[in-house]
Amino acid sequence: MNTKWIPREGAASTPTSVGDYRPIVAQVLGSRAWLKIADQLLNPRLDQITDPSQILGMNAAVERVGEAVASGECIAVYGDYDIDGMSGLSLLSSFFKACGAADVLHYQPQRLSEGYGVHPAALDELKNRGARVVVTVDTGITACAAAARAKEIGLDLVITDHHQPLEEMPQTPWIVNPNQRGDSSGLGYLSGTGVAFYFCMALRRYLRDKGHFTNGQIKEPDLRYWLDLFALGTVADHVPLVGDNRNLVRVGLGLLRRSHRPGLRALIDEILPDSEQSLSARDIAFSIAPKLNAASRLGFADLSTKLLLSTDHVEAEDIVIKLFELNAQRSEIQKKVFAEAEAQARELLEKEDQQILVLAGHWHEGVLGIVAAKIIEAFGKPAIILGQLEDGSSYRGSMRSVSGLSGVRLLESCADMLMKFGGHDMAAGLQVDAGKLDEFRSTLNLKATEILSAQNDGFAQELAFDGELPSDIRPDDLNMLDTLGPWGEGNPEPLFLIKNLDLQNAKHLKEVHFKGRFADKYDVIGFYKSAEIKKLQNIGVQNIDALVRPEINRFRNSVSVQLRLEHLRASEIKSSDS
Repeated sequence: MNTKWIPREGAASTPTSVGDYRPIVAQVLGSRAWLKIADQLLNPRLDQITDPSQILGMNAAVERVGEAVASGECIAVYGDYDIDGMSGLSLLSSFFKACGAADVLHYQPQRLSEGYGVHPAALDELKNRGARVVVTVDTGITACAAAARAKEIGLDLVITDHHQPLEEMPQTPWIVNPNQRGDSSGLGYLSGTGVAFYFCMALRRYLRDKGHFTNGQIKEPDLRYWLDLFALGTVADHVPLVGDNRNLVRVGLGLLRRSHRPGLRALIDEILPDSEQSLSARDIAFSIAPKLNAASRLGFADLSTKLLLSTDHVEAEDIVIKLFELNAQRSEIQKKVFAEAEAQARELLEKEDQQILVLAGHWHEGVLGIVAAKIIEAFGKPAIILGQLEDGSSYRGSMRSVSGLSGVRLLESCADMLMKFGGHDMAAGLQVDAGKLDEFRSTLNLKATEILSAQNDGFAQELAFDGELPSDIRPDDLNMLDTLGPWGEGNPEPLFLIKNLDLQNAKHLKEVHFKGRFADKYDVIGFYKSAEIKKLQNIGVQNIDALVRPEINRFRNSVSVQLRLEHLRASEIKSSDS
């Protein structure tokens, strides 16, 4: 897969200073076309977020659930088994109870035995347990069979989801999904937890208007209490941190560090024991989420949900210990599956080129999504990793795609060969009959080739950067720059180009890391970049260009700016010519 370094659209014309903003802040505001909304971005307010009633179907769905809360009907929350699903399930369950719901059940399908989606048999079980209304979160938009079953057994199915709908929609009068046809809310970037939070906003207003909180018995809930779960589900699901997501996640990150939920506090204190350290989206994505996901991947999704809902500190600490044990098991399983998948990929590519790597084996289903992502890193091609079910009848697994290719739309083009599928542009799930696997692989590659023929550069990875590094950067500038965060999917941390970094006096630390000096002002630190740079030095390269992230370095009583090297290539201009 080709890699291109591309300056953001506004980078070339960005002024060196704007108003009171220092050059590096002005550069990011300009490169991302944010100059006109700079004050709003630097001073976000929660009252700027979108009215939830703008989401198509919200009012009708909220009215049905509001009636159930007020009249004491049993409500069941049905959540997916990933972090977005468990965060949304925990959010809805606890919010319904806070609003005075008398009887709230919850249900999560098991990843390994049931698989993704709303299952008709599960609705039967919830009906038998007394549920009158089932509210889904992060799932349901393709649950046509489940919706039909709900109608048969007299169960009201309220779907809240954010996944892309297919042509056929579930037959229920209560669907809330900002990505469904006809929705004009502009909130298609919400996660499943995000849609659930907006549902709670609308539900609180409905109950308030009905006088539900005026009798003094039920206190009107403060929605900010649930923003820690909003941040967790949103960041973990890799939806864009733009618009309302950005503002709400920013507040939620602050609440996560001091979360009132014993389970979250116990987990965060174990992972990041420094109580003074503020949390970032990166902490969720790379430290917190993997621990919560480990239980789900090994078939214990309800354990992580139990942690999020726990009100007992001792119970929470016991669950955290178990999560760490499961995470260690997950890591070992993942290594084994990746080694086998990598070998299979190389064997396939030796026979003929594959636009999409469709790999299958007797693999643990819980790690297939992670392995698919790592196969993309290794081979630069979209990947589908499938594990064969115990009865041998079919394969079930995960797809990870790349920019320029919608995974769920590509699968839709092969729908007649699939038992089921669904998901996003970049990540999807699927199940295919074992007898159709080879045909599916061939057809999928043919479809991908047709798409490639219209793209001159094929699947080209683009690394967007915010222009060349300004010459004068102060630590206070980076503090102001951080207010444009949180950084994550859809709002990547700023990257800047530096040219002609001299390698002659560079150091290789512990033969693993790299340390250089740029413009005789800034240290350049490249963690685990030593081997890559040595390869270039061995072929005579003396200067490199790099994409770097400026960061504050605190050492003893000294505070300075250093540059973290993220990507590098040989300079086009040698130092003698500069």
